Amino acid sequence: MYEGDPDQQNKPEQLLSGNSILALTLTPEQVVITKGEAARRGWLDTAPTALTLSGREGQDVFFGLLKKLGSLYVRNATSTLKYLHLTEYELPGKGKISVMIEDASPETMKHLGEIFSLLAEKLIPAGESAINLSIEDPDPSCRLVQEINEKRKQGR
Repeated sequence: MYEGDPDQQNKPEQLLSGNSILALTLTPEQVVITKGEAARRGWLDTAPTALTLSGREGQDVFFGLLKKLGSLYVRNATSTLKYLHLTEYELPGKGKISVMIEDASPETMKHLGEIFSLLAEKLIPAGESAINLSIEDPDPSCRLVQEINEKRKQGR
């Protein structure tokens, strides 16, 4: 929300958002604008606040990192995983598995290292397999973030 002309392209002096506007009473001078429109007009800082992977991109970029995920954290990866979802993987013999991990700290990820190594050996990607991952406020110096970004650059 801002005060000004609904069609203005120049960034307003004050752009309000979130819960801070809930208690305000709108006046004719105030304009409600979506976050997407404010971004399109160049009014928002577009720096990523989360590193995310989803679907096939997640599968292509992250599946190869599963085996060494534990060792990345032993070598001081610093990212907390908001979520890591491995979905619709086939198992040797018969069966399917999906794994959901949420709000996992670096310490938790160290403890799960052996599980990820085992999963990397046993999971069989299938047509519907996907990996969804979110790391909020990614630290560029984190080893995991660096590995993900490098894999994205390589295209796999």
